[in-house]
Amino acid sequence: MISTNLTLLNKWHLWLKYICLGGVLLTNLNANSHGFSVGVGTGIPMGGLNSWYSPVPKLAISYFYSPQEETKIFYEIQYQNYTHGAIEGKEFQWQIDYQKYPSPEAKANMAMNSFVIKIQQSLDWKIIQSNTFSPYFTYGFGFYNYTHKVSGLIYPGQSTKPLDTSFILDPITDRRVAWGATFGLGAEKSINESLMLNLNLDYHGAIGYLRSFEDWGLYEVFPIQYLSIEMGIGYTLNPNN
Repeated sequence: MISTNLTLLNKWHLWLKYICLGGVLLTNLNANSHGFSVGVGTGIPMGGLNSWYSPVPKLAISYFYSPQEETKIFYEIQYQNYTHGAIEGKEFQWQIDYQKYPSPEAKANMAMNSFVIKIQQSLDWKIIQSNTFSPYFTYGFGFYNYTHKVSGLIYPGQSTKPLDTSFILDPITDRRVAWGATFGLGAEKSINESLMLNLNLDYHGAIGYLRSFEDWGLYEVFPIQYLSIEMGIGYTLNPNN
């Protein structure tokens, strides 16, 4: 029943993204300006997630429009895949002989894709504005859909010597869709009438968690937090509007 509910929730999440993006495209074609952007960067785990994973590449694709000159609204899909979790190199202490044992077959990864609605507001900071980059700040909210998989762990609750290293726990998979928020700072530069270069640093926090594996010294992570450093290119479809 729980698995069925999670599957339905994930499908609902995907359909919601498509409906939102479709609605935006249809309703904002006559906005002052609108277009698409693609960004690549790095997702940097923090707040407990960094005890599990190291920084990974991040991809973002978005549609944007400008309801007014100093403001842009982004509808963005993001993807990142955390691999080689720290538990792969961890040992557990067996309570029968108090020796530490690794799990050679241990694997851990977490794939995350998110849909974020983000507002970009230009900053009137004359001190740092120049002919190169114009600063801005961003804030928004969205859905963070993640799947965390852990497998290959030797069962630490055995009570008979010697330790049976072939007694492996069943794979553990957590799939969740969590609400979250984001805010950050960035700067943009016009390359020509249609193209824009963007650099930004964003914080993301989602009301989700990773379960604990205390025998391996890894504790529950809540909330899920990370920073993203990103460089992107935006293309405006109607630059003269």
